[in-house]
Amino acid sequence: STVSNSCVVYPCQVGHREKMVGRLGEVEHLRPFLGTGELMQADTLYWMTDATPHESLPAPPGTYRQYFRLVTSSISVWYAKHSTPNPLLAPDAAVVAHSKFNPVLFDLGRYDVLGVVEEVNPEGGRV
Repeated sequence: STVSNSCVVYPCQVGHREKMVGRLGEVEHLRPFLGTGELMQADTLYWMTDATPHESLPAPPGTYRQYFRLVTSSISVWYAKHSTPNPLLAPDAAVVAHSKFNPVLFDLGRYDVLGVVEEVNPEGGRV
């Protein structure tokens, strides 16, 4: 992030993600076990996996912040609408074309570790 103290990372990884992690990586139920975490500083590179709990914190109104995320390999899902593709190689994960923030597209009872097992269209049929 370009703004210090606007994100926190917890120095652990969540195991058994298929049982422990909710929609879009939600782990609020684990908060009592995570401790206080580390406030992330601006313009600092942090190495973490898709199993590392982290969160954005509220920023004062009018705050402009940017994030840079470099995804390497061994991820569960790659969201095409939220990522810039590497023209030299394709992701080695399931590629999801829809927005991960559009709840209309999710069948709420069928999640894999970090994404959606199957989509439903707004009319209710399978995509």
